[in-house]
Amino acid sequence: MALFFYKVTCPVCQMAAPKVQGFEPAYPGRIVGIGQDPEEKLASFEREFGVTFLSLVDATPYDV
Repeated sequence: MALFFYKVTCPVCQMAAPKVQGFEPAYPGRIVGIGQDPEEKLASFEREFGVTFLSLVDATPYDV
């Protein structure tokens, strides 16, 4: 399993998300995003950058 930690405002995360998404067909269900933003913002990020792998919210104080 691979974890992809991200924030929607992070330029590096925005650049990396499509690359990480590219692994999903080869490893279906084995990539999980851990987003440090509210669920609505994560959903918008997923649409904008084509993310289809599972993403979970790690809300403040960022326990994960």
